[in-house]
Amino acid sequence: SKPDVLMLDEPTNHIDLKSVEWMESFLKAYPGSIILVTHDRYFLEEVVTRIVEIEFNRLYSFPGNYEQFLEYKSQIKVIEAKTEESRQGVLRRELEWIRRGPKARATKQKARIQRFEELDAQDGPRTHRDLVFEIPRPPRLGKDILEVDKLCYYYGDKMLFDRFSMIMQKKMRLGIVGPNGCGKTTLLNVLMGKTPPRRGQVLIGGTTEFLYVDQTHDDVDPAKTILDYVSNGATYWEINGLRIHVPAYLQSMLFDMDTVRMPMRNLSGGERNRVYLAKKLLQGGNFLVFDEPTNDLDLPTLRVLEEAIEDFDGCAIIVSHDRYFLNRLCTHVIVFEDASELTYVTGNYDDYLAFKERKREEAATAPLPAPVPVAPSAPAKAATGKLSWKDQQDLSTMEDTIHAAEAEVARIEALVVQPGFYGPDHAHIQQTLAELESVRNRVERLYARWAELESRQSTR
Repeated sequence: SKPDVLMLDEPTNHIDLKSVEWMESFLKAYPGSIILVTHDRYFLEEVVTRIVEIEFNRLYSFPGNYEQFLEYKSQIKVIEAKTEESRQGVLRRELEWIRRGPKARATKQKARIQRFEELDAQDGPRTHRDLVFEIPRPPRLGKDILEVDKLCYYYGDKMLFDRFSMIMQKKMRLGIVGPNGCGKTTLLNVLMGKTPPRRGQVLIGGTTEFLYVDQTHDDVDPAKTILDYVSNGATYWEINGLRIHVPAYLQSMLFDMDTVRMPMRNLSGGERNRVYLAKKLLQGGNFLVFDEPTNDLDLPTLRVLEEAIEDFDGCAIIVSHDRYFLNRLCTHVIVFEDASELTYVTGNYDDYLAFKERKREEAATAPLPAPVPVAPSAPAKAATGKLSWKDQQDLSTMEDTIHAAEAEVARIEALVVQPGFYGPDHAHIQQTLAELESVRNRVERLYARWAELESRQSTR
């Protein structure tokens, strides 16, 4: 039997997108009531019908989803600002009247002064301090940033990814999505040159400096103070020729001067993640690499981190299960599919979903190929080790033929990863993708033919 009320505390933390999407569908169809604590903005948008916010030790209840919640909050801020403006106007007028010392009946004069004092004693609308993620100004990126060609990696007999190629360009923000354990972190380590690929090449530009923010937080010492953890007690850091005052840097991330002397063990999970981000971002670089940076971060922190990455004058690779985060930031997406296949799409996660939907529709409506009549043929002769004159000609030119075919694959792949490729010209998109698939298949056939000819030649 199902409970009348389902209570969930951060149900989407540390689970992959497919699981999140399944859970979203389940909760939308759930017949009972649901109370959940979450920072997943798509859950707030698609699942909930009322949002309760805790702010300044008070509960605020708003009907509707996340978009409506933001509208209500905006309206409240406008009303509060107008109310405060009106209060300050009355105070100015009453203060001028008091300073003039007008003659009036004592009771009215005292009542007016009392109203002024009551109005003056009121607090204005409470506001949060502005949170800022300070990413130091990055050094200049060169023309060659990061290029990978036919990458392959496997553990034992488990293939994680195979024959994957990609070129990073300036201001690209690449999202990586896939189930837990599929190889996303391994792909990051291969792209950064930390782990050599089994096959293929990784070419890292001479000016490329990776700034890696992992998800393990292994170096967090609970006994250290925030300041000692972030900068080993140093007051100033030199980053890219700039002198940064570390306590002021931490203040911009909402840690006041008293708090920076507090041990790390006293922090919540979200505060600890914010300190970890502060330490990592302080190290500088021109190529951000984030491995699930959104875990345990609250909504205001998420929004500020998104703005910092958007404004960053460099490249970024982001592994995340946060759909809102991916949609806002990413210019390209890599998705781990089944059977170690990587799908590489220009656009954000919603663009990837639209691409998959188009592929499903085309597969469903494509006519079945007509059967090809097979002419009777003479029994095949057993292959011998001797190569015919044509086989020898093929073998002598096979390497050049393969190079030419691979160059054609690279040319079409460069077109596909161009910004705006997945535009309104659907026929052109499908023609190009079909051409790419045809040339890739030709390369595979050529390699198989080459292996066969060399095998036969070696047995002569």
